[in-house]
Amino acid sequence: MWNMEHRDSEKQATPKAEEPRIDEFHKHEALDRAHLFSDQFERHLASHPFIETTPQLKDKADQIANALGDLYQAIGVHINEFDNLR
Repeated sequence: MWNMEHRDSEKQATPKAEEPRIDEFHKHEALDRAHLFSDQFERHLASHPFIETTPQLKDKADQIANALGDLYQAIGVHINEFDNLR
């Protein structure tokens, strides 16, 4: 098991990097990855028989699937806002 104290100390010791310059590729890559992750989650985990037949797990998987869909939509909104700022 990963030691949380170790992880926290690593975060403090790491210098903060400059924010990357966002270009067209970054925006569409984020949208694509959100879609890809959502699709893989649905295909390989949410649709697993154990998940589908266990009400508590199905509810949690549905919440996660909805959150991933919301993230995908939010990325699309931010892409449009980013484009409108130019």
